[in-house]
Amino acid sequence: MKNIYLFLSAVFLLSIAFLSCSEESPTNISNDLTFSEKLQRTLDKSSNDFNIKGISASIFIPGRENWSGSSGVSHANIAITSSTLFIIGSVTKTFTSALVLKLAEEGLLSLDDSLYKWIPSFANIDSIITIRHLLNHTSGVYDYSTHPDFWSFVGSDLNKKWTPEEILNSFVNAPYFSPGSDFHYSNTNYILLGMIIEEAAQAEVAVLLRNRIFNPLGLNKTFLAGDETISGILAHGWYDLTNNGEPDDVSSVPNTAFYSVSWTSGAIAASVEDLNKFSQALFTGKLINQSSLDEMLKYHSPTYSDFYNGYGLGIGSLGSLLVGGTNAAGHAGDAIGYCALMVYLPAHDASISIMINEVNSNCLCSISKSFVEIIEEYY
Repeated sequence: MKNIYLFLSAVFLLSIAFLSCSEESPTNISNDLTFSEKLQRTLDKSSNDFNIKGISASIFIPGRENWSGSSGVSHANIAITSSTLFIIGSVTKTFTSALVLKLAEEGLLSLDDSLYKWIPSFANIDSIITIRHLLNHTSGVYDYSTHPDFWSFVGSDLNKKWTPEEILNSFVNAPYFSPGSDFHYSNTNYILLGMIIEEAAQAEVAVLLRNRIFNPLGLNKTFLAGDETISGILAHGWYDLTNNGEPDDVSSVPNTAFYSVSWTSGAIAASVEDLNKFSQALFTGKLINQSSLDEMLKYHSPTYSDFYNGYGLGIGSLGSLLVGGTNAAGHAGDAIGYCALMVYLPAHDASISIMINEVNSNCLCSISKSFVEIIEEYY
C-alpha cells in the first residue's frame, strides 16, 4: 500500500503542475498519404515509439475535416475507440472557467467579486482575492496538493470523499505572494471557484455543468467524475506502481478520494470527440459570448512554464513544446494513469484533442506538434 501512496503523490503532483517535454522532433511520416492516413500513422508510430498502452485523438476543422482515430488498448484486448472516456485532469479547469463566465453573463457573479462576498474566511486565504485572480492563477494561494502531509492523509483512506472545506482547512499553507502581484499555478484556486459557483447559483456544480454546458452542447460522453455516475467505457489508466519497469493497471485503485480532491480542478471524464465539441463551441462563440471570450484570452505572463507562453482565465497560450511556433490556445492535464490535451488553432478554426491512458508528456507533445504540422501542410 505504501507504493500506492507514493504513486498517487507523484502522479497527482504531475497532474496539477505544468507538464514538461523533452525537445524531440515530431514524428516523421511519408508525404504520400491522405490527411487521415497521415494522422493515423502518427498515432500508431507514437504508440510504438513511446510504448504507450492506448491513445485516442480527434481533429475537427469546420467545413474541411472531422477525423477521429485511436491506437492501442484500454486493457487486455479491449481496444481504445473514439468513444472511450479518459480522465482529462487539469483540462477540467477550462470547463470550470467557462461555467464561471456563463454565470457572469447571467449576472449571478462578477469576475471582480472578492472572496468575502461568496465564501467564508479560511486561514492563509486573503478574502480580497477576486474571482479573476483565481481564474488566472494570480491569487498567490498555496497549492494544497503540494502540502507535505497531503498524500499521507488522502492516501490513508482512498474511499473517503473529501469536501472542499476539508481541503482548505487542512492543506493550505501561507500564500506565495500578495493577490495580483505574480503568477503561481495552484489547484486551490479552482477548488475555491467550485465553491463560489455553487454559492452564486445555489446549485451543485455537477448539475450546473450538466445543464449549462454538457447537455446544451450534446456532450453525452462527459461527466464530472465523483459527483456523477460515468456512463460509458472509461479507459483503464496505467502506471508502474511496483517500480519494476512495467505499467500496472491502476483501475483497481479506489478513486473516490482522488476524484473528490480534484473536483473542479481536475476530475472531468470525457471522450476526445466531446472535448473537441466543447473546444469548438468555446472558441467560436456558441458557449460564451465574445466579451467573455476576450476576457478568457487576456493572458498573464510569465507563467514559468515551457507549456504556456501566457495564461488567461482557465486557458493558456500554448508554447513551442506543444505546437511549435503556431498561435494556439488550450490546456493540458494529467491524472492517475491519464494525460490529455486540448488545442485550438485560430488560423484554421481547428480543434485538436489527444488523450492517453498513461502519464507520458513526451508522447503528448510529439503527437500534438505532428498534428499541427500536418494541419498546416494540408490546409
